[in-house]
Amino acid sequence: MIGKASRDNCSLCDKFKYMAVKSKKLCTSCNNAQKKKSKEKSKPKSKKKSTPIRSNVISQAKLDQMTSWLVRTLYPPQCPHCAVYLDRSNSNCGHFVSRTKQSTRFSLKNLVAIDRTCNFYRPEHAYSLGKYLDKVWGEGTADKQILLGNKKLKLCLDDRKLIYGIYKEILERAEGKDQEEKFDLLSEAQLRYEHIVNELIF
Repeated sequence: MIGKASRDNCSLCDKFKYMAVKSKKLCTSCNNAQKKKSKEKSKPKSKKKSTPIRSNVISQAKLDQMTSWLVRTLYPPQCPHCAVYLDRSNSNCGHFVSRTKQSTRFSLKNLVAIDRTCNFYRPEHAYSLGKYLDKVWGEGTADKQILLGNKKLKLCLDDRKLIYGIYKEILERAEGKDQEEKFDLLSEAQLRYEHIVNELIF
């Protein structure tokens, strides 16, 4: 013989109802709600589709890195400020006009291989960079870079990709070359760079 269902205060909703589970003091409604929650927890979570990484996208940081490698490879391995010998461990890509200026940020006429200590801790190095740029590229180059730095340049993804491709190609061709040949490659790289950006500067 089935016994009568007992009534009591539910331990969850605290309402006086018939108990579905006497041991837990759960009414029918609360018991069903708990079962539903436990089923949902047991379901395997669906994995979110990860966005594929576009490895062919050239970010500004990636172009900065390629430009730095090119500059430190093509310019003579001697700091124009302190004259210390440069290698990959102690050299930086020094900007005559601040790298915050997009119009000169990737211009090889604004960049020189420089000692890391000079670049970070000796602000007077900018004067030496300007003199050195005039020596390499011709008198008045530094002044022109200052004027160019006051203009604006917006590079789209395709522009950055083109510049990156040019600099990468020149970098690969520089292997085994003497300094005179490297200066020729430097001039070629700058010429091809200007061909892309000159019409974009405003």
